[in-house]
Amino acid sequence: MHPCQQCKRLKRRCDRVLPECSLCTRTHRPCEYPPGSMPASPQAQSPQSFLPDIPINRFPATYFFDRRVFNDCHMSIERGHLPPSSVVLNGLKSTDEIRQIANKYFTSVHLWFPIINRSKFYGSFLHGSVEADIEISLLAMCMQILGSRSSNGIQAPDAGYISIRQAFMQLEQAGVLNITVLQALLLTTLYEVGNGIYPAAYLTIGNCARYAVALDLDREILNWDYNAPDWVMMEEKHRAWWAVLIL
Repeated sequence: MHPCQQCKRLKRRCDRVLPECSLCTRTHRPCEYPPGSMPASPQAQSPQSFLPDIPINRFPATYFFDRRVFNDCHMSIERGHLPPSSVVLNGLKSTDEIRQIANKYFTSVHLWFPIINRSKFYGSFLHGSVEADIEISLLAMCMQILGSRSSNGIQAPDAGYISIRQAFMQLEQAGVLNITVLQALLLTTLYEVGNGIYPAAYLTIGNCARYAVALDLDREILNWDYNAPDWVMMEEKHRAWWAVLIL
């Protein structure tokens, strides 16, 4: 931003205060800035400039309003695409980094909170699709913050935690609804409870419960079939549901 015309003419230092600089205010002179040098006022800026890049949500509302109609009409859930600026996409970690984070998690937190199948997790990030990479990266981010604690056992929310909260919002807007995101939510709840982050912890627990119900875990647990082809997935759902009840 250029100095005002009065200060420039008098060869005085201009503090560039808006709408009038300090010198012009004291001397009662008209203060004018060169055309194009003043920034646009907040009122003139578009509201969209203050909003994050959020994808369009195409999730079918019928899924929640009437599940029978949803099933009878053979409707499907179209997965949305995350924007290039997505926290999750930008936070994608390398295979080696994910392996190190997972190794630490499975030898610590997993021993008393076993909601993730170890073999399935390692297989997902080694041979998964781009969508799987995004969700595995989110899980790894949650595992990482659980493994980072201060010396006194309590720490303030760090940048990783803030990124995870933003990632959940973007995944929700993209219409992503699956067990992996629920597992990430459960790990985030552990972090919040363990670090005394309230009311976030209380609200996230409620979010986990609603997310699990949206996945029909409360109904599937009544019709468990361990002879099903994908019994590992069923076991993960079973454990996720019980984790929700415990929390």
